Amino acid sequence: MEVCPTVVPSCLSQPYEAPRPITGYGAIDFPTYHLDLTPFIPVLTDGERHKFTLDVSSAELAGHQINQNWFLSGLLHVMLDPSNEPTTGNITLYEASDFATLLDASVDASSVAVNIVLNASRSVHIEAEIIAGSGERIEVVFTQDLEYGNVQNYLQNYTTQVCFSEKTNDRDHSH
Repeated sequence: MEVCPTVVPSCLSQPYEAPRPITGYGAIDFPTYHLDLTPFIPVLTDGERHKFTLDVSSAELAGHQINQNWFLSGLLHVMLDPSNEPTTGNITLYEASDFATLLDASVDASSVAVNIVLNASRSVHIEAEIIAGSGERIEVVFTQDLEYGNVQNYLQNYTTQVCFSEKTNDRDHSH
């Protein structure tokens, strides 16, 4: 049994800038993020309603503000057990920090230009035992190591904007 939503990011310009059109999802080279929710099945099958909230939060140490200029869209893929009995289980290990770890951040500013560099990472490791309604026992392991780097240059009296972002998403899961 596997539950994997797909999240596609997009962003808007800042309110003080001239409006820019938002491209369609997939028009830019933003990768799709796959979140494996399978380890959370023991929590999700408790008969209660559940709400998923996804935010893009800052790696800055003070406040971890949520960036309101990112829009997230998702798909939810659910595979059902053929049995009518409920699926249960236990989360046996959960290792994840609340926020990304800031590896490097610097700002170099003058009266006519600003150069910003940011690097952050986050690791998640979750293990669970899933017991399907049909009685099948499944050991689930999900590991994700994310690294993000961003360089922004506002040049020529702030009339030219050059941005470069790079991300690695090493993900492994077994069911």
